[in-house]
Formats: sequence, C-alpha cells, structure tokens
Amino acid sequence: MATLNEFHAFHSMVCNPLSAQKCIEAFTNGTHGQEEQEQGMNYRSELGRSSSSGGGCILFMPSSYRQISSRSDQLKEIKLHDATRSLNIVSYYALVIVSLTGLSTLLGLTDIIEVTDFSRSGSGSGSSARMEIHEDVDSIDTDSGIPIVIWPIVENHSHSPSSETHKSKRTESSLTRNDLLKSKVDPQVVVDDVVFEYIVERHRNLGMMREKILLNEQAKEMMGRDTSINTHTSMNDEVPTVEIKLVRRFEYYFRLVGLSVIMLHFTSTTATTSSSSKIDEGSNADGGNMDSDEVLHLVEVYYIRNPTLRAVMSLLFSNLNRLSQFLFRAKDEGKLSAAHLKCD
Repeated sequence: MATLNEFHAFHSMVCNPLSAQKCIEAFTNGTHGQEEQEQGMNYRSELGRSSSSGGGCILFMPSSYRQISSRSDQLKEIKLHDATRSLNIVSYYALVIVSLTGLSTLLGLTDIIEVTDFSRSGSGSGSSARMEIHEDVDSIDTDSGIPIVIWPIVENHSHSPSSETHKSKRTESSLTRNDLLKSKVDPQVVVDDVVFEYIVERHRNLGMMREKILLNEQAKEMMGRDTSINTHTSMNDEVPTVEIKLVRRFEYYFRLVGLSVIMLHFTSTTATTSSSSKIDEGSNADGGNMDSDEVLHLVEVYYIRNPTLRAVMSLLFSNLNRLSQFLFRAKDEGKLSAAHLKCD
C-alpha cells in the first residue's frame, strides 16, 4: 500500500514510476490498507476478469459539473469524467506532461494547501498523520485517527444519539462537513452529494459481483469442481446502507497554470449486510460481513482560473480521457479475441 508521502508525490505530479504504480493500484484494486489489500486481492482479481476494474471510482472532474441543474444530468456528467477504466501509468504521466502540473511543482510554483490523513493506517499509531516535510502545509488536526463519516448525512439533532456519535468523530475545531468537501482557496471547487450517490452505486455493483464470485467459490468447495449446481441469492426488501468515510485530503494550487484542485480519498463500506446466500435448496451460507468489504475511491475536482486556458485544458483533458478509454477498450478486445482463439 502506498504511504502518505507517496500519495502526496502522486497528487503533486512529481511521483517516481514505482510509487506511481503503487498509488494507481491502491485505487484500481480499491484497497485502503495493507491488511485489506491482502484479504481483498483474491476476489478483486476475479472481479477484474469480469469487469473493467475491481476497485472503486476514480473521478477527475471540472468544477463546472455543479452548474448542471438536473440530478440525472449531473450523474451523466460525472460518468463522462470517470477515469476508473483509463487510469494507468501511461495516462498518469501523459497527464503530468500535458497539464504542466509536474513542471509547476518542479519549478517550485505549486502551493501545497493541505495534506491530511484521517485514517489509522496513515500514522500507524491511531492518530491522524500529518506531513512534516513541508512547512507550508496547512494540515487539519483531528483528535483521533477515525476516518470521518461523510455519507449518509447525519442530521444534527441535539438529542439524537447518532448525532452525538457523529460529533465525537469530528475535529475539535469548527470544521464542518462542508469545509472538508470544498477547497480552502476556490469556492467553486466542491464535492457535492451527487458524487456520493455515484460512489454508492459503484459500491453496490461491486458487492453484487463479489457475492456471485463468493457463491461460486462456496459451490466449488461443496460440490467439487461442478459449477453447474443451482446457486442463488435471496435478498431482503431492505437495501443495505453504504457508509462513505473521508480518509485522506489533499489540496494544491498549481500556479504555473492557475489550477486549483482537491483530491479526496474516500472508503465505502456496507454498514449492514441484509442478504443471506443460499446454495441449492436450503443450505445457508455464513451471513454477516464479507471479507474486505471496504473499497477505496479517488475524487478530484479542479478549477482553472484563466478562461482561455480553462477551455484549452478542458479540451486536452477530455481528449486524453477518451484516448485512454479507447486504448483500454482495444486492449480488452484484444484479450477477448486471444481467449476465443485459444478456446477454438
């Protein structure tokens, strides 16, 4: 798993190839920490064979997505900027070069606004980790290493037990949920709730694919290698709640191109498991939480201050994303053709 320093180098666009690959794999595998990585790699590799990625969302969006009034159109816009399928070592360094952000950092023209790790794994001692190597980092102090619950929103009723629990996980300062989801320097750069709806959908889709894989593995264990047995999953009417936590927060201003950007790392977890798996006619599988249900997501929102440069960069970013997705599709189709030829 990548360290906080490696994520910092990755997001400030001056990362060496080895560390960059570690950071990319953290998102494409969707793993938050070393323990989760070891537990989750097996089934995530299976997911990778049946889908474009076994990890969480990787969103790289202009702040203009918030200007769309319709919720459904906003979700469509977010999907256009979903880099889950296209992020790899080649597309990362292409972005470093094309956006001039790497050059900005190398020339000392990048302001490090914040680098904060709210997770236990960040410091290894149960307290939030802070970057000490840069004096200009305006990092948030928290009173514990517990990641901050961002979704679902907890109503702040003074007599609500859940509200008190939610408050206890916050920093002692006056920071609010909105403070954590927006830029400190550019009010246009914000992560809206529609983004969390998108992440929840991704998490549930992964959960369904994962459950099918686990059912198939259980069937193989019980019936040898005969995969033709009847497996099905009975679902309750209640849809499981997906909880999203903020685990890391990064913010930079790349002065060379006038680019403000926040990079937020979220984890999603199924808060309650309301499904039970059955094999054949009545043999219930073990209920409860599955191995490594937690998934890591990356959400980046940026704003370029110069209107002309904003239009040029927007065109470059969108074309780079389309090219990466096209190459990824071509690679997938090549693998599929090779598999068919091998079968024949």
